Amino acid sequence: MVRFEGRSQAVERAIREVMSMDPGQVAAPVTLEKAMDDMADKFWRLAQMVLFLGLVAVVLAVVGIYGVVSFGVSRRTREFGIRAALGATKGDIMRFVLRSGIKSIAGGLCAGLLLAVGISQVLARLMRNAPFALDTMDPQVYVAVSALLILAALTAMFRPALRAAGSDPSSALRQD
Repeated sequence: MVRFEGRSQAVERAIREVMSMDPGQVAAPVTLEKAMDDMADKFWRLAQMVLFLGLVAVVLAVVGIYGVVSFGVSRRTREFGIRAALGATKGDIMRFVLRSGIKSIAGGLCAGLLLAVGISQVLARLMRNAPFALDTMDPQVYVAVSALLILAALTAMFRPALRAAGSDPSSALRQD
C-alpha cells in the first residue's frame, strides 16, 4: 500500500518501475477509490437484478389480483344484481368489491412487511463487508413500497369493481 497526494498516474508508473526490478512480483497497482468502485459495481449489478425481479413480481401480483377479483365478481353477479334491485347504488357495489379485496391485500401486506424486515436483517449481516452501508430499517422505504403495492392492488381491482357496478340487475337476476 502506498499513500500519496496528487495524481495517481505518476505513482503507478513509479510502482511499475520498482516492480519491474523483481520479475517474480505479481501485483497490479490500483487506487483505493478504483478498488472500492469495482467492489460497488459488483453489488450494483446484483441490485439491478433484484430490482428487475421485484418489478416482475409486482406485475405478476397485479395480474394475479386482477384475475382473482375478476373471477370473484363474475361468480357473484347474481348477488350484485340482488343488491342493485334492493336499492344499492353503483358506488355501494364498488365499495363492497373493493372492501372485500382490501381485506386480503392488507393481510398479505402485513405478512410481507414482517418477512421483508426479517430477510433484510439477514442480508445486512451477510453484506456487512460491503463497500457501502445498508439501512434495513428505513421507514420511508417500507411506506413507499407499501403505498406502491396498495396502489397497484387498487388499480387491479378497479376494473372488476366497475364491471360489477355497471351490471344490469334484471339480467343478473335471470342468470343461472
